[in-house]
Amino acid sequence: MRHTLLITLALLLTACGGVPDTYHSLRPEITDAPQRQGTPTAIRFTELPPYYENEYLTYYDGVGRITLDKSHHWIYPFQDNLRDVLRQQLANATGNSRIYTYPLGENNRPDILIDLQIRELIADVQAKQYRLSAQWQNTRRDGDKPDNHEYRRLIPLTATDPDSLVAATATAVQQLTQAIAASLPH
Repeated sequence: MRHTLLITLALLLTACGGVPDTYHSLRPEITDAPQRQGTPTAIRFTELPPYYENEYLTYYDGVGRITLDKSHHWIYPFQDNLRDVLRQQLANATGNSRIYTYPLGENNRPDILIDLQIRELIADVQAKQYRLSAQWQNTRRDGDKPDNHEYRRLIPLTATDPDSLVAATATAVQQLTQAIAASLPH
């Protein structure tokens, strides 16, 4: 009995001594809420690479394999967080308070729809760069042909610790948002 108690106590102490999980979120850099009611615009669809189907911080390791850091999590599903941040940053970049995301409210009919496909949004720790590759289509409600855009960037990484990788993800998303904002019809 005493032996079992000692083993249980040792296991509990070992579990308490482990590294605690850390949770991250993309946070938009917004100074003021937009005041202008511009063209109603909605982010309808956002597609991400399969490695964002999990909750973990993801990166290419030293040999080019996708690595999941299971002690670093996204606070809530990355796709939802990304869509919210894109909406907030796009509203800030355009000054338009009428930027929405799907699903829309009952009486909300945007004039411009944005469909976004992100092919790569990941740090490459060996190359010390953050890789971003995306394409999107802006479609007018009264138009039949989408306006296609493509964006690629390699952003230098100064550090590869988890907090720096999260910051690099936020930087990449901000740069992508600026490109999307510049592509919208005025």
